[in-house]
Amino acid sequence: MTAPSPRPPLRQLLSKAVKAPERVQTQDGGAVLALSIHCLFAQAGFTNVQATASVYAPQPDWNSSHEAWAFKYRKKGYVNTFTYECGLRQSTGQAYVHVTEDGNSSNVSFMGLILHKYLPDVAKLRQDNWEGVVVNETDLTTYFDNYILTPVLSKALLGSSDERDAGSNSRTKVTVAAGIASLLCVLVWGIKRKQQS
Repeated sequence: MTAPSPRPPLRQLLSKAVKAPERVQTQDGGAVLALSIHCLFAQAGFTNVQATASVYAPQPDWNSSHEAWAFKYRKKGYVNTFTYECGLRQSTGQAYVHVTEDGNSSNVSFMGLILHKYLPDVAKLRQDNWEGVVVNETDLTTYFDNYILTPVLSKALLGSSDERDAGSNSRTKVTVAAGIASLLCVLVWGIKRKQQS
């Protein structure tokens, strides 16, 4: 068995999504953190169902909010689509990453991140290149692999898109309820962490 090829540096993946950080409308870097996770999904073989350009490009309206971002993906060999949401609590700099497999309510993963650990220098957000914008890349990719990618794929339903299309409508309400419950858990976790500090 051959070892997986090493992942390209995140700055290279980001430049495939958006040419430069100065083109991302963000004051605090939340959108860049969300875009970084999106690039990790694209690099792992997920295809954004709403994008029109390259596999790394986000959908046109991806950055219409300053606190929440959402992407929907397909992955070859899997029945359902996957929804990735990233939210930022601006007052604390706490971000959450939440992923669900649409149509499989038991497949939900999430993790919390501290924005300034990965984007400590907001002045770099005005650069014309991605060099040094996102730091602690090894931690970010390790957390992504361990808490998002591996758990989601290990519980995902394998099969074709025909199977997905035949059964997805009946499970939509359950999936939405599971997603809302998971988001509430993340918010409660953030509040408890704030109270402890």
